[in-house]
Amino acid sequence: MLFVAGKKLGNAVLRNRCKRVLREACRRMGGPWPGADAALVARPGLATAPAARIEADLRDALQRAQVTQ
Repeated sequence: MLFVAGKKLGNAVLRNRCKRVLREACRRMGGPWPGADAALVARPGLATAPAARIEADLRDALQRAQVTQ
């Protein structure tokens, strides 16, 4: 599993926070998943989004990618 936060997102503190938030959401969803390689890319607003919203969005993305949980 790869977590990406580009420099356009903001300073290093914000980029690292976004990656931590993505890692935690992935962990709560049961990831990493065997046989599935993915890159999760941070977008603006991720650092301040509620955890429930992030997990719901990740769940939707996993369903679209047909990754079983």
